[in-house]
Formats: sequence, structure tokens, C-alpha cells
Amino acid sequence: MNTPHNRRPTLSRSIIVATAAALIGSVLLSAPAASAATVTAAQTVPDGQPAPDGLSIAITDEAAETTSGASSNYTVTVTNRGTTPVSAELVVALPTFAAFSEAKGAHVEKAEAAWTVTVAPGSSERRHATADIGRIPAGEVRVTTLATLYASGDRSRILVRAADANAIQGVLDPAHTVGRHPAKVGAAPGDSAVLVVVSACAVLLALAIVGVVVIRRVLRRRGGVRGTA
Repeated sequence: MNTPHNRRPTLSRSIIVATAAALIGSVLLSAPAASAATVTAAQTVPDGQPAPDGLSIAITDEAAETTSGASSNYTVTVTNRGTTPVSAELVVALPTFAAFSEAKGAHVEKAEAAWTVTVAPGSSERRHATADIGRIPAGEVRVTTLATLYASGDRSRILVRAADANAIQGVLDPAHTVGRHPAKVGAAPGDSAVLVVVSACAVLLALAIVGVVVIRRVLRRRGGVRGTA
């Protein structure tokens, strides 16, 4: 039968295990999350009509960040996993402070490059473009380039769309500030600074618990030794 005296070691072990779990959790919490340079997202058209089955699009320049004066080499891939061919207009739109230096086969106007594409069932079409990044205005938090597949002759109907969003060197880039002025956005619960504070508090609490358990065990042992003397 477990008496209160016999349950004390078990209780102490439980506290130590819980403390170790808290320490591990705090370390995992403070680790920065991996960021993706490319965000790919198929979507429905504004009026709710679904895109053709099996149609998807992706854009990437294989870079995580950029800066003023840099050059970006974009690859856009349109994939048709459906059963019918798709003919559409592919448009790559740069931010206003960037310009195309090369977009083979495209009609280029200002910061847009457009191709007419036909994608057979079970195949993909790729287009390449190179852009020069100009002077990035203050207040920008990302350099975002859109790739949109429109229904032929109808720019009001988006079939699928994707975005490549590169961080800007020297600019704080928490995900929740995208599209907002950094000076107007406060720290969110997921920010790294908040995570560090939370993790530090968790570690201090865990160490305090361990210290209490160790001191109690030492005092209990001393008391037992004196009692047998």
C-alpha cells in the first residue's frame, strides 16, 4: 500500500518530468519558424465560380529575400491535371518599383508581362522572366510578384493565382505586417521578441520548481539522518 511517505518520491519524479517537459517546450517555442519564399495558392474567381479541375499555378525566383538594385529570375509553372485542355492568359505582375529586363514571348506593358498559354491535360507550361528591382520605397515589407491565370479574353475571371513574396534585407518582416506600414503595427503574440520573453519565463519557472524539489529532498534526508542519530 502506498503511504504518504512512499508517494513522495513518485510525486517528486512527476514534478521533475513535468519541469523537463516545460523546458523542452520553451526551447521549441523560442525556435524561429521556417519562412517560405514562395506562397502558392489556387483560388476561386471573385463571383464564386470554381477554377477548372486539376488546374494549378506556382511562381518562384528561388530567393528568400531581396534588396534595391537586385535582379530576380522568375519561373512560372501552370499545371493541368484535368482531362481537358485549358487556354488562358498568363500575367505576371511586378510591384510598381520593379521592371522587366527580359520576358521572352510576352507582351510587356509597364510592370506586367502577359502570355497566351494552352496547357494540355496531364502537362505543364513554364514561362520565365527576369526583373530588376528598383529603389524599394520606405514602408514596404515585402517584394511581392503575382502570377495570375485569367480566362481567355476575360480579365474579370481569375482561374488560379499565386504569389512570390520576398523579404527585404534590413526590414523586420513578421508575417502579420504584410500589406501594412511597419510603424503602425505592434508586436503580435507570435513575434520572436514575445516568444523569447515567454520562453525565458517558462525556463525560470521550471528552474524554480526544480530548486524547490531539490531543497525539500535535501532537508528531508537531513531530517532522516538526525532522526536515526
